[in-house]
Amino acid sequence: MQVGISDVSLAQRARWHRGIFLVLGFWSCVSVAGWLAHRSWVQVSWWQLIHSATLGVIATAILTYITHFTEALTRSAHTGFRGVTIRVGMVQVGLVVLLLGDPSTAWGPLEIFGAVLVLLAGAMQLGWVIKRLFGSLSGHFALSVTMYVGALVSLLVAIICAILAGSGLGAYSALIAAHSRAAIWGFVGMSILGTVLTLLPTLSGTKISAVARVRFLKGLGFYSLCLIHAVWLLGFNLPRIAGVFMLGVVVASVYLLHPIIADALGGNVASAPGGLIAALMSLVSLQLFDATALTFGRDPHAVFESLVPGLLAAVLLMAVFSVLQFLLPTMVGGGPDAVRAARGCAQRSGYARVVLLLLGGILGVLGHPAAWPLIGLGVIWNVAAIGRAVVMQGKREEHSVEKSTSRLAWAMVGAALAAAMVMFFGVAQPAQPAAAGDEVVRVRIEGLRFVPDEVTVPEGTSLRIELENTSTMVHDLVLGDQQTRRVQPGERDAIELRPSRDVEGWCSLPGHKEAGMVFSLRVTPAQAG
Repeated sequence: MQVGISDVSLAQRARWHRGIFLVLGFWSCVSVAGWLAHRSWVQVSWWQLIHSATLGVIATAILTYITHFTEALTRSAHTGFRGVTIRVGMVQVGLVVLLLGDPSTAWGPLEIFGAVLVLLAGAMQLGWVIKRLFGSLSGHFALSVTMYVGALVSLLVAIICAILAGSGLGAYSALIAAHSRAAIWGFVGMSILGTVLTLLPTLSGTKISAVARVRFLKGLGFYSLCLIHAVWLLGFNLPRIAGVFMLGVVVASVYLLHPIIADALGGNVASAPGGLIAALMSLVSLQLFDATALTFGRDPHAVFESLVPGLLAAVLLMAVFSVLQFLLPTMVGGGPDAVRAARGCAQRSGYARVVLLLLGGILGVLGHPAAWPLIGLGVIWNVAAIGRAVVMQGKREEHSVEKSTSRLAWAMVGAALAAAMVMFFGVAQPAQPAAAGDEVVRVRIEGLRFVPDEVTVPEGTSLRIELENTSTMVHDLVLGDQQTRRVQPGERDAIELRPSRDVEGWCSLPGHKEAGMVFSLRVTPAQAG
């Protein structure tokens, strides 16, 4: 039997998208393994936990599907997968390099090299999108590709802010606040907004909203203007004014999304469109939470810490998994019957998985300990359900595809476990308890503050200070000639001293002292006995 050129192209496309799903599944498993290690007895940095999901899963998915949707919306000729494979591969190598280093502390050549790799991948993707946009054969839908340009520019800004912060070139906490908003509301938010104009109607079986098309460029312009101001204001440590501009981002999101969601609610009620609608509503809700908190003067880093579980679970992971339920069977192909069957299999129990991620995100924002088990269960369930659907779809095409996919799936699981063991067990450091002094003072780290930040003791007291890091960043405490080790989030350390005079302390990590991480030990004269 001869195989036509189109059949070869479809088979190549199917293999490519299966491979991307395995990459996403790998980093999802690493993220879950990292959380389990962090919650048990292994020290895992908050940076590793967050970026194995945001770079490994989210950024990989966005770069991949920006490529697909840009080709479709601009009606460009498909030129193969070599270019996007190189760009996605650079992100994977950059992430691995960053994980081998420790970007949560001062950056060295290794961390900068990893970040530059991701930066170059984003720049190459931006150039590719702009080239396709200017060569577009489609006038109506190519407009939404302009949102991808904004998203990729935001990615570059976010990475540059992180490099500057890690290199000590500016106020660390302010640059990290700017980095987080450019990455989430810029790169991720704008990628989602640019895609849902055409994708949500496809998932729900409804027409593309004419109102949304009319609003698109106005909404994009207002969204971009407000976000630009919010990011640079945060970078210059002006969070209250940045919060006002973030309210403008919320208004722009509602303006763009309202007609799209309103039309989609009248269509297909399967879990793929339903989950995407839930993710969009969560996106706007969290944008409003962020804007309100900044406007009322809350610490930008503390606000972002609160947002992280909701962003990961109720927006990012829910959007990615909802789209994959529908899109991955389409990309794998095999004929209309095989695609419909795979979509039905992937969306079976879909709303239960939506509820798990949504509930986990809400509890995470509220700081409830049950959040991460629910999120972890939702991730594992989604990977298993979508993976099973793709494997079953492969059976319809060719028995060897099933065997190959099955081997790859097991290889993904094994590689994820091996990577998790190397990454997390390699940084395990058992706590070293010290003998108790005459007086014990417990100090917590919350955001970029020591709580309490001042302690008074009588002269000659044998003092033990127990430091607990409840923030999401690595910190330490320098106090006189004593210094704790660098304490990972959720971990503790202690120092002992016998002070005879007042001592000033601080966190020694770049920019943290300047951000207000200072501690005072006051000593009162001993009473004559």
